[in-house]
Amino acid sequence: MLALVFRAEPQLAVEFVRRWTDWDIGDPSLDLEINTEVATGTGKFIDLEISPKGATGPWIWIEIKRDLSGESYSGQVESYVDALSDRCQAREGRGYVIYLPRPGVPDPAPEESPLVEYSAIDWTQVGIWFEESAWGKKPLVADF
Repeated sequence: MLALVFRAEPQLAVEFVRRWTDWDIGDPSLDLEINTEVATGTGKFIDLEISPKGATGPWIWIEIKRDLSGESYSGQVESYVDALSDRCQAREGRGYVIYLPRPGVPDPAPEESPLVEYSAIDWTQVGIWFEESAWGKKPLVADF
């Protein structure tokens, strides 16, 4: 659903990244790539990736967790940070992993990486921010 919202409202994706990472990923008219189930190169898949089309980063990876049985595994988020760090090093870019769990899901904060930043944000905070934003009344965003 989040990918659909961002594809329908690319400026919202840009503002989301600015709000939750303090990064500026540019003008959405430059075409953002918003992909789901992106291979990490380790046989695993990250839920959502946002990046400027054709650029060497920055890459924003978002992992959404509902904390369902079998949904996570130990070291999962750390493996995403490591995989994105490898990509950033190979392509001379930067990355950011955002962990979006539902309330009460523990933050598996990985070790810091020089090329990849990390933050965990309760997804209800994101929903409230969407609702209070200029996009809050737009279709899809209101449904989020």
